[in-house]
Amino acid sequence: MAVLGDFVGRVQLMMGNRHEITDRVFGWLQDAYLELGMSYPFEELEDVYEYFTEAGVAAIDYPVTALANASRTEGYATRAVRSAVIINSTTSNVIRLRKKNPLYLDLFNEATTSRRMPSVYATTMRTFEVRPIPDDVYKIRLRLWLKPLINYSDNNLTQIDLPDDWWEIMIYLAAAKGYLELLELDRANTLLTLLHGAEDPRSGRREPGLIHQRLRIRQAESFDEEYNIQPLVRRYTSGL
Repeated sequence: MAVLGDFVGRVQLMMGNRHEITDRVFGWLQDAYLELGMSYPFEELEDVYEYFTEAGVAAIDYPVTALANASRTEGYATRAVRSAVIINSTTSNVIRLRKKNPLYLDLFNEATTSRRMPSVYATTMRTFEVRPIPDDVYKIRLRLWLKPLINYSDNNLTQIDLPDDWWEIMIYLAAAKGYLELLELDRANTLLTLLHGAEDPRSGRREPGLIHQRLRIRQAESFDEEYNIQPLVRRYTSGL
Protein backbone atom coordinates (compact mmCIF):
# COMPACT_ATOMS: atom_id res chain seq x y z
CA MET A 1 0.00 0.00 0.00
CA ALA A 2 1.40 3.39 -1.02
CA VAL A 3 2.12 6.05 1.59
CA LEU A 4 2.49 9.80 1.15
CA GLY A 5 6.27 9.68 1.54
CA ASP A 6 6.55 7.54 -1.61
CA PHE A 7 5.64 10.53 -3.81
CA VAL A 8 7.96 13.20 -2.42
CA GLY A 9 10.78 12.37 -4.84
CA ARG A 10 8.49 12.51 -7.90
CA VAL A 11 7.06 15.91 -6.95
CA GLN A 12 10.53 17.23 -6.20
CA LEU A 13 11.86 15.94 -9.53
CA MET A 14 8.91 17.46 -11.41
CA MET A 15 9.74 20.83 -9.85
CA GLY A 16 13.35 20.85 -11.01
CA ASN A 17 14.83 18.56 -8.35
CA ARG A 18 15.33 21.49 -5.99
CA HIS A 19 16.49 20.08 -2.66
CA GLU A 20 15.54 23.18 -0.66
CA ILE A 21 11.83 22.41 -1.11
CA THR A 22 11.91 18.83 0.20
CA ASP A 23 10.31 19.64 3.55
CA ARG A 24 7.60 21.75 1.89
CA VAL A 25 6.69 18.99 -0.59
CA PHE A 26 5.14 16.99 2.24
CA GLY A 27 2.72 19.82 2.95
CA TRP A 28 1.78 20.19 -0.73
CA LEU A 29 1.13 16.47 -1.00
CA GLN A 30 -1.01 16.54 2.12
CA ASP A 31 -3.08 19.40 0.71
CA ALA A 32 -3.44 17.67 -2.68
CA TYR A 33 -4.47 14.36 -1.13
CA LEU A 34 -6.97 16.07 1.17
CA GLU A 35 -8.48 18.10 -1.70
CA LEU A 36 -9.00 15.02 -3.89
CA GLY A 37 -10.38 12.89 -1.07
CA MET A 38 -12.83 15.62 -0.03
CA SER A 39 -13.95 16.38 -3.61
CA TYR A 40 -14.57 12.96 -5.17
CA PRO A 41 -16.28 9.96 -3.49
CA PHE A 42 -13.75 7.19 -4.10
CA GLU A 43 -14.62 3.62 -3.17
CA GLU A 44 -11.39 3.50 -1.18
CA LEU A 45 -12.87 6.11 1.18
CA GLU A 46 -16.27 4.48 1.66
CA ASP A 47 -17.37 2.42 4.63
CA VAL A 48 -20.47 1.00 6.30
CA TYR A 49 -21.44 1.84 9.88
CA GLU A 50 -24.27 0.21 11.86
CA TYR A 51 -25.76 1.27 15.17
CA PHE A 52 -28.84 0.67 17.28
CA THR A 53 -31.18 3.48 18.22
CA GLU A 54 -32.33 4.18 21.76
CA ALA A 55 -35.91 5.04 22.63
CA GLY A 56 -36.20 8.81 22.79
CA VAL A 57 -32.77 9.49 21.25
CA ALA A 58 -32.96 10.93 17.72
CA ALA A 59 -29.40 12.00 16.91
CA ILE A 60 -25.87 10.64 16.99
CA ASP A 61 -22.55 12.32 16.23
CA TYR A 62 -20.95 11.58 12.88
CA PRO A 63 -19.17 8.26 13.48
CA VAL A 64 -15.44 7.70 13.46
CA THR A 65 -14.74 4.41 11.77
CA ALA A 66 -11.91 2.31 10.33
CA LEU A 67 -12.04 1.05 6.75
CA ALA A 68 -12.86 -2.61 6.60
CA ASN A 69 -9.88 -3.30 4.32
CA ALA A 70 -7.38 -1.16 6.24
CA SER A 71 -5.02 -2.76 8.75
CA ARG A 72 -4.72 0.24 11.05
CA THR A 73 -6.10 1.27 14.40
CA GLU A 74 -6.64 4.96 13.63
CA GLY A 75 -10.18 6.10 12.92
CA TYR A 76 -11.47 7.87 9.84
CA ALA A 77 -13.76 10.85 10.38
CA THR A 78 -16.97 10.91 8.37
CA ARG A 79 -17.09 13.35 5.45
CA ALA A 80 -20.78 12.75 4.68
CA VAL A 81 -23.56 10.18 4.97
CA ARG A 82 -24.29 8.85 1.49
CA SER A 83 -27.35 6.76 2.33
CA ALA A 84 -29.19 5.22 5.29
CA VAL A 85 -31.52 2.29 5.83
CA ILE A 86 -33.38 1.02 8.88
CA ILE A 87 -33.93 -2.64 9.69
CA ASN A 88 -37.18 -3.55 11.40
CA SER A 89 -36.25 -5.85 14.28
CA THR A 90 -39.62 -7.61 14.15
CA THR A 91 -39.97 -8.30 10.43
CA SER A 92 -36.30 -7.87 9.36
CA ASN A 93 -37.53 -5.66 6.52
CA VAL A 94 -34.98 -3.18 5.23
CA ILE A 95 -36.45 0.27 4.59
CA ARG A 96 -34.62 3.20 3.04
CA LEU A 97 -34.59 6.37 5.12
CA ARG A 98 -35.34 9.45 3.03
CA LYS A 99 -33.00 12.41 3.39
CA LYS A 100 -34.67 15.72 4.20
CA ASN A 101 -33.69 19.30 4.91
CA PRO A 102 -32.97 19.76 8.65
CA LEU A 103 -35.83 22.28 8.84
CA TYR A 104 -38.23 19.49 7.82
CA LEU A 105 -37.39 17.58 10.98
CA ASP A 106 -38.64 20.48 13.10
CA LEU A 107 -42.17 19.87 11.80
CA PHE A 108 -42.46 16.55 13.62
CA ASN A 109 -44.28 16.34 16.91
CA GLU A 110 -41.76 15.41 19.60
CA ALA A 111 -44.30 14.20 22.15
CA THR A 112 -43.74 10.74 23.60
CA THR A 113 -46.98 9.49 22.06
CA SER A 114 -45.71 10.45 18.59
CA ARG A 115 -42.60 8.30 18.76
CA ARG A 116 -42.32 5.39 16.33
CA MET A 117 -39.95 3.84 13.79
CA PRO A 118 -38.00 6.59 11.96
CA SER A 119 -38.64 7.19 8.26
CA VAL A 120 -36.52 10.27 7.40
CA TYR A 121 -33.16 11.73 8.37
CA ALA A 122 -31.09 14.88 8.05
CA THR A 123 -27.46 15.73 8.65
CA THR A 124 -26.47 18.95 10.35
CA MET A 125 -23.77 20.20 12.71
CA ARG A 126 -21.82 16.96 12.25
CA THR A 127 -24.75 14.85 13.48
CA PHE A 128 -27.08 12.27 11.95
CA GLU A 129 -30.65 12.83 13.10
CA VAL A 130 -33.84 10.84 12.44
CA ARG A 131 -37.58 11.46 12.67
CA PRO A 132 -39.94 10.41 14.06
CA ILE A 133 -38.04 10.05 17.30
CA PRO A 134 -37.50 6.30 17.90
CA ASP A 135 -39.84 4.55 20.29
CA ASP A 136 -37.71 1.41 20.47
CA VAL A 137 -34.42 -0.17 19.44
CA TYR A 138 -33.90 -0.15 15.66
CA LYS A 139 -30.86 -1.08 13.63
CA ILE A 140 -29.68 1.64 11.23
CA ARG A 141 -27.06 1.09 8.55
CA LEU A 142 -25.16 4.09 7.17
CA ARG A 143 -23.02 4.19 4.05
CA LEU A 144 -20.32 6.76 4.69
CA TRP A 145 -17.96 8.91 2.69
CA LEU A 146 -14.85 9.28 4.83
CA LYS A 147 -12.24 12.00 5.06
CA PRO A 148 -8.67 11.12 4.08
CA LEU A 149 -6.67 10.18 7.15
CA ILE A 150 -3.39 12.09 7.35
CA ASN A 151 -0.68 11.46 9.91
CA TYR A 152 0.89 14.91 10.21
CA SER A 153 3.72 13.71 12.45
CA ASP A 154 4.97 11.01 10.05
CA ASN A 155 4.06 11.11 6.36
CA ASN A 156 5.35 7.58 5.93
CA LEU A 157 2.34 6.49 7.98
CA THR A 158 -0.19 8.35 5.78
CA GLN A 159 -1.73 5.65 3.61
CA ILE A 160 -3.01 6.80 0.19
CA ASP A 161 -6.63 5.66 -0.15
CA LEU A 162 -7.02 6.61 -3.82
CA PRO A 163 -7.25 4.51 -6.99
CA ASP A 164 -3.84 3.90 -8.54
CA ASP A 165 -4.63 5.94 -11.66
CA TRP A 166 -5.33 9.01 -9.47
CA TRP A 167 -1.85 9.02 -7.95
CA GLU A 168 -0.57 10.89 -11.02
CA ILE A 169 -3.25 13.54 -10.49
CA MET A 170 -2.25 13.92 -6.84
CA ILE A 171 1.39 14.44 -7.88
CA TYR A 172 0.51 17.10 -10.48
CA LEU A 173 -1.83 18.83 -8.03
CA ALA A 174 0.84 18.89 -5.31
CA ALA A 175 3.33 20.41 -7.77
CA ALA A 176 0.75 23.01 -8.84
CA LYS A 177 0.18 23.98 -5.21
CA GLY A 178 3.93 24.24 -4.77
CA TYR A 179 4.35 26.54 -7.74
CA LEU A 180 1.50 28.72 -6.48
CA GLU A 181 3.17 29.01 -3.08
CA LEU A 182 6.49 29.86 -4.75
CA LEU A 183 4.67 32.48 -6.88
CA GLU A 184 5.69 30.73 -10.12
CA LEU A 185 2.24 31.30 -11.54
CA ASP A 186 2.90 30.35 -15.18
CA ARG A 187 4.06 26.87 -14.19
CA ALA A 188 1.17 26.51 -11.76
CA ASN A 189 -1.36 27.47 -14.44
CA THR A 190 0.16 24.97 -16.87
CA LEU A 191 -0.38 22.13 -14.42
CA LEU A 192 -3.87 23.29 -13.42
CA THR A 193 -4.83 23.43 -17.10
CA LEU A 194 -3.51 19.89 -17.51
CA LEU A 195 -5.66 18.77 -14.59
CA HIS A 196 -8.87 20.73 -15.18
CA GLY A 197 -8.77 21.43 -18.91
CA ALA A 198 -9.22 24.71 -20.74
CA GLU A 199 -11.14 26.26 -23.60
CA ASP A 200 -9.53 25.98 -27.03
CA PRO A 201 -9.45 29.57 -28.39
CA ARG A 202 -9.50 28.33 -31.99
CA SER A 203 -12.56 26.08 -31.78
CA GLY A 204 -14.25 27.53 -28.69
CA ARG A 205 -14.62 24.01 -27.32
CA ARG A 206 -13.47 23.06 -23.85
CA GLU A 207 -10.74 20.45 -23.83
CA PRO A 208 -11.10 18.10 -20.85
CA GLY A 209 -8.29 17.70 -18.35
CA LEU A 210 -6.94 14.62 -16.63
CA ILE A 211 -9.51 14.73 -13.84
CA HIS A 212 -12.43 14.72 -16.30
CA GLN A 213 -10.83 11.85 -18.22
CA ARG A 214 -10.39 9.79 -15.05
CA LEU A 215 -14.02 10.44 -14.07
CA ARG A 216 -15.16 9.20 -17.50
CA ILE A 217 -13.13 6.03 -16.98
CA ARG A 218 -14.83 5.48 -13.62
CA GLN A 219 -18.22 5.96 -15.22
CA ALA A 220 -17.37 3.51 -18.01
CA GLU A 221 -16.41 0.93 -15.40
CA SER A 222 -19.81 1.39 -13.72
CA PHE A 223 -21.91 0.26 -16.68
CA ASP A 224 -23.98 -2.13 -14.55
CA GLU A 225 -25.03 0.52 -12.04
CA GLU A 226 -28.41 2.22 -12.08
CA TYR A 227 -27.02 5.72 -11.70
CA ASN A 228 -24.42 7.92 -13.33
CA ILE A 229 -21.49 9.60 -11.64
CA GLN A 230 -22.40 12.80 -13.45
CA PRO A 231 -25.97 13.85 -14.22
CA LEU A 232 -27.20 13.76 -17.79
CA VAL A 233 -27.82 17.24 -19.15
CA ARG A 234 -30.33 17.85 -21.93
CA ARG A 235 -31.29 21.03 -23.69
CA TYR A 236 -34.40 22.66 -22.30
CA THR A 237 -37.14 23.85 -24.61
CA SER A 238 -40.24 25.67 -23.45
CA GLY A 239 -42.37 24.60 -26.41
CA LEU A 240 -43.33 28.19 -27.15
